[in-house]
Amino acid sequence: MSELMRWRRRAEREDGFALIVVMVVISIVTIMTIGMIATGLHLDQATARGRRHSVALQAAEAGLDQAVYQLSEDGLYTGTGGPVPVPGGQYEVTVTVPRRGWATIVSTGYVPTKTAANVVKRRIRATYGPERAFRYALFSESGLEVKNNGETVGDVFANQAVVLTNNSAVRGSVTSATGKVQLENNATVRKDDEGEGGDVRSGGYDLGGAWGVQLQGGAVVEGNVSARAEQCPGSSADDSLYNVSNNGQIQGNAVARGNINGSVQGSKTPFTCVERPATQQLPQFHYDPELYPSPNEYGASPDADGVRTGALAAFQTWAGTHKDSMTGTHRVMDAACRDAPGGTDNKVELTDTTITGDFTLITNCRVDFGNGSSYSGSPDAYVTIISLNGSTSPAAIDIKNNFEIPNPGPAVLMYSPGLIEVKNDSETNGAVFAGSISFKNNMDVTYDERVERTVGFGSKRYERISWEEIPAT
Repeated sequence: MSELMRWRRRAEREDGFALIVVMVVISIVTIMTIGMIATGLHLDQATARGRRHSVALQAAEAGLDQAVYQLSEDGLYTGTGGPVPVPGGQYEVTVTVPRRGWATIVSTGYVPTKTAANVVKRRIRATYGPERAFRYALFSESGLEVKNNGETVGDVFANQAVVLTNNSAVRGSVTSATGKVQLENNATVRKDDEGEGGDVRSGGYDLGGAWGVQLQGGAVVEGNVSARAEQCPGSSADDSLYNVSNNGQIQGNAVARGNINGSVQGSKTPFTCVERPATQQLPQFHYDPELYPSPNEYGASPDADGVRTGALAAFQTWAGTHKDSMTGTHRVMDAACRDAPGGTDNKVELTDTTITGDFTLITNCRVDFGNGSSYSGSPDAYVTIISLNGSTSPAAIDIKNNFEIPNPGPAVLMYSPGLIEVKNDSETNGAVFAGSISFKNNMDVTYDERVERTVGFGSKRYERISWEEIPAT
């Protein structure tokens, strides 16, 4: 056999091939193992960073919570001034107060610390303010009556009957929780400028007429009408009580526990029970001097209830010398007004006065805006009249004869657990909240959202209004 043939046969043999395959497989497994280890290390690092990312947000939230607590103790709290340690990291807070009772809080969370080379930072900004307590243009804890050409722009709510007479108009919705709704002589309930509202809801019935909602001649409801019952299904006797008595126009749908007569442009659904709305209470007022810039107190040293002797007389002296430029915060808690709320002389007299800027009056006396009261100043101002007097005869707040707030003008809140009575060509922007309300003769109210959150009202001092995460650089 030639030497060439021996080499050819040797090359054609498979000896050693298995070794090559083993080496290739080992190489592949080694590469995969290295890849898995690298992936595991990366995932471990990512998990650790994700954990730090989460803890940083928790630290920032802890800063928010602590800032709200500090603000409840000190309304002028400005922040931590540096990082504060918490489990897993640190937080740092700055607080700005755009106006008393409001706060913007910026809180930054750091993990593990602010100065660490591998620090993870997250920052949030939140706005806090008074509780949202005033959502209606008119609110009455009992009944509500608007007579003679007045227009209310905004929603109207009363626990008891609502009566609109003689061309009175509402651009919004009208709700009575437990009483009737009566529209007399061309009274109207229309939709607002966005096409919302225009509805009428009753929760009771007229004892004499056996109806829950009544439209007399010329009355118009642009939205829906609902005559609701105290409970459902109720008894068969309810069929004759919660009626819709309609001699006007209902342009939407009508639903009633009882019968429905007259013209309804939408659907008509009689003898259908819908439970009436829940009753609501006046927002509660809590005085805190830190919520007001430089509040003025009047009278002698206060007793245990915060009431003073001579407070009313002292305030009237101030008002007499500032009648043309009334501004500031004034707390007038008089012993005589507490002991005799309806007393003839127990009232703050504001006849012929001019408010010229932010003005807050807090008193347990009655308030009388007589002839010639007015406002002249910036439209950005807030006017808040709080009479904690519960008198209904005479009225706790009495406004008469040409008391007009210009439009645009300040946001005005009138508040009392007693009667608020307004007569003769008055106009305001804001809201009226009272134990009972009586408007007569061209009284116009336009709801102003600026009064929705008014300091001193609600169950808590600060409510979170907004929250957002912002860049931490």
